[in-house]
Amino acid sequence: MIRKIFVLAACSGAALLAACSTSSNHAAQEEPGPVYTATASEARYIASTSPVEPGAITLYVNGMGCPLCATNIDKQLERLDGVSGVVVNLGDGKVALNVSGEKRTSPKELGEAVEEAGFTLVKIERAGSAVE
Repeated sequence: MIRKIFVLAACSGAALLAACSTSSNHAAQEEPGPVYTATASEARYIASTSPVEPGAITLYVNGMGCPLCATNIDKQLERLDGVSGVVVNLGDGKVALNVSGEKRTSPKELGEAVEEAGFTLVKIERAGSAVE
């Protein structure tokens, strides 16, 4: 009985993960979403391993056009040191969050978390101006 439940759960999980890539209406479900670009200095900042300064920031993320695929970006980011209040906006491809505390994540770790969720971090902005 337990084995049947495990197999059923595994199959359901695999089907859910494959939903975006194998759906016959994938094109109908997926909106193209905005495509952001970064300056050279913004790209260097994304690779930085220094802690992010405390405060509210916005992540510009490419690839967030599919709602089924974007369900875990908030969970990936919230597991990072000092990150809280993650709000994902699929329509504009932005993620707002707060960074605080003594131990804070780095831009590189933010980029890795976004990548683990299946997207690409392009740039980070603080209160209306690019962070460099």
